[in-house]
Amino acid sequence: MTIQYYLEGQLIHLTTHGYWTILKFKTDLPLFSPSRYCLISSHTKRSSHNVGLQGFRQTLEVDFNKTYAPPGILNSLRALITHACLNKLDFRQVYIKSAFLNAPLNKTVYLNIPQGLVIDCRQYCLCLNKAIYCLKQAPLAWYTCLQNAGFVTCKLDPFVFHRNNPEKVWIYVHVHNIAIFGKNLHIFKKEIANEFEIKDMGPTDLLLGVKISKLEEGIGMDQQNFVESLLELYWMQDCKPVSTPLVPNEHLGPATEEERIAFESLQIHFRSAFRTINYLSTATWPDLSLAVSSLSQYLENPGIQHWRAFLHVLKYLCGT
Repeated sequence: MTIQYYLEGQLIHLTTHGYWTILKFKTDLPLFSPSRYCLISSHTKRSSHNVGLQGFRQTLEVDFNKTYAPPGILNSLRALITHACLNKLDFRQVYIKSAFLNAPLNKTVYLNIPQGLVIDCRQYCLCLNKAIYCLKQAPLAWYTCLQNAGFVTCKLDPFVFHRNNPEKVWIYVHVHNIAIFGKNLHIFKKEIANEFEIKDMGPTDLLLGVKISKLEEGIGMDQQNFVESLLELYWMQDCKPVSTPLVPNEHLGPATEEERIAFESLQIHFRSAFRTINYLSTATWPDLSLAVSSLSQYLENPGIQHWRAFLHVLKYLCGT
């Protein structure tokens, strides 16, 4: 199946299911051009091509107002997994297909006729009834849609929800990926299937790039795939592992002029490299915290010694 054939089928689906209304073209309408984007699934590694909108052309207070929607964070996911273990709750993952397309809009947005839709673009245009991908207010519209569907927001975390019918179910939301925690989850899945088109992904095993495994002694969380790709990115996949994140008895200090020049010759962006281990330290590798804290002091003017310290952290990751 070609990309164009897939997109044309999606356009027909959006039209027949009322995601937009066909209007007579007027020269004074603020029209946006359609676009397409590619989304790669973290589970199947397959790519899907979808119809979107050139949201970068939107104007504040004209085409949209508020846009912020709170994202799901790892601390909340860890807390829910711990709660599930202590209370012997089941937890599974549900994928909501085309999540943003379920969310009604509170601002009128007009769209040019996309290529592939058999409608005369000189005489007609589209008025969006629901959010579409790449629209700036789409995440907030989706968040509001969940609230209107009966999901009660947790007071401590705005992107953790719960529902009490018939039994209490906790819901962790990250865009279209939802992890559900509770008992008799098949009842909840039937209810949510009446509101959204869903796909049951089975037991929660991969969320936010974190692999989740059920062990005899509890739940394991790791980011092995992320670490392997990180080692490959910096040519460290065949390095000799070490047992500590920092070089023993070595104290980092400000870089000298020679050390800065030596590092600059490598043409490596130190901040980008640092962000990877900082992310790991807050996610599943808390033992990197001291190394991350030490390296964070030299982000402004890194030298070759700081780069070697970063590579030492990678050697530690390789061994763990």
